[in-house]
Amino acid sequence: AGHGGEDPGAIGPRKLYEKVVTLAVAKELASIVDATPGMKAVLIREGDYFVPLMKRVQLARKAKADLMISIHADAVRTLTVEGASVYTLSDRGATEDKAARALAAKENAADEVGGVAFDQIDDPVVNSILGKMLRTDSINSSHMLAETIISKMKHAGPIKYSSPKRARFAVLSAMEIPSVLVELDYISNPARERMLKTREHQKLLASALFDASVDFFHKMGRLKDSTASAVASDDTMSLFAGN
Repeated sequence: AGHGGEDPGAIGPRKLYEKVVTLAVAKELASIVDATPGMKAVLIREGDYFVPLMKRVQLARKAKADLMISIHADAVRTLTVEGASVYTLSDRGATEDKAARALAAKENAADEVGGVAFDQIDDPVVNSILGKMLRTDSINSSHMLAETIISKMKHAGPIKYSSPKRARFAVLSAMEIPSVLVELDYISNPARERMLKTREHQKLLASALFDASVDFFHKMGRLKDSTASAVASDDTMSLFAGN
């Protein structure tokens, strides 16, 4: 994620750090994946250290990922706000939700906290004709993944938005990989912070993400004869890399 090391991410009322919760959920997800035939989990960030956003994108590409999930926990001033939300990368010129745009700006600023300047999301392939076709396909696939995650997350806790939101998230900029950013809940809500701290709830959230990923692969025709893709995950990112 854009969190780790000197960047704690959001901090709950009882001082629970986002970077701790998201890494814990990612590790639970990786554990489930490793226990599944044909799937292998690789943690991009295994401890409390910072990895720049675009480095995460590079790692996703190096892993030849089939799927990427960026895991977060949100925070706002109103302590009663609760629920999960899922975001995808918006296309250039597309209308963005104001709240989603603000969240993207906050998450993209993580590199500045970690001492890395972030200028813009850009890739030569995206500017080509093939890149435009790839971008459209990726956005559609990412939206399908986001909808599937929301349907599964309903069984793990409250949902903030019943449909996916979109904005220009730096960590989702690998256009050839279906990618989503998931806000597990609001760590700023005292009751939800307590839930996020428990391993039982972390396992529940990880199971929802795993089930959604498997359903997505089935919808995309990627799972045949019980052969799945490998997965690499960290506190903000799960990479389902091809075998």
